[in-house]
Amino acid sequence: MIKRILLITSICVHLFHCKSKENDLIAPVDEKVMIDLMTDVYYLDSHFSELNSYIKDSIVYLKYNDLLKKYGVTQEQFKQAQNYYSQNDKAHQRLDEGIRKKLQEALVK
Repeated sequence: MIKRILLITSICVHLFHCKSKENDLIAPVDEKVMIDLMTDVYYLDSHFSELNSYIKDSIVYLKYNDLLKKYGVTQEQFKQAQNYYSQNDKAHQRLDEGIRKKLQEALVK
């Protein structure tokens, strides 16, 4: 399940992948905040994965907005962060590693 979630996220982040120097851009959302936020997004997606498409889309949209508010991130900042991480291989790798670590820690508990 974790591999599936990480694969889906990696695909989403890499959709608009463009190489650039990491120093050229500044992350619009702090890396630790983004790791925590994306970890919660994975939990949310997996929690509602069995619902039919229409109901799932409506609930998940509302819950995503709740998560953004929880972390003090606007939708625009989140979109910019996705672009930032898709353009910076090293930052994206750190993000994936941080998320994977948090998910694995949760499995051990």
